[in-house]
Amino acid sequence: AEVRYRGQSHELPLRVPAGSTRGLAARFHREHARRFGFADPVRPVEVVTLEARGAGPDAWGPVNAALARERAAAGGPRSRPTRTRVRHGGRWLSALVWDRAALPRRFSCRGPAIVREEGATLWNAPGWTARLHPSGTLVLEPGRAR
Repeated sequence: AEVRYRGQSHELPLRVPAGSTRGLAARFHREHARRFGFADPVRPVEVVTLEARGAGPDAWGPVNAALARERAAAGGPRSRPTRTRVRHGGRWLSALVWDRAALPRRFSCRGPAIVREEGATLWNAPGWTARLHPSGTLVLEPGRAR
């Protein structure tokens, strides 16, 4: 996770145990004090980037090759989502899989879902909503799809 005090222009990298952000703010305050000599425990903390790693039954190369073949056969990115099984919070879930290049202008999707694109994969966890901002950025928020 890349974490900072709200409004700061720089982040501190912190490891997050799989499935839990419990204690992340306290760890951030301690690391900030260690690195910069001070901390402000009453100031709001925000996670700017959260990187998650995952693996499927195939290596990434074959997965990307299969995606390329799928897109070529369909004449481009799939505009309708497919489904896959994912492991989250110690259990198996069914998740929608969207192609980033084919998202509609007013895209909004409640997790669990995956948005795949060239060079990146976005995990939209259960209870969260991904929506496409007019700028083209995907925004993740806790709560319901609109």
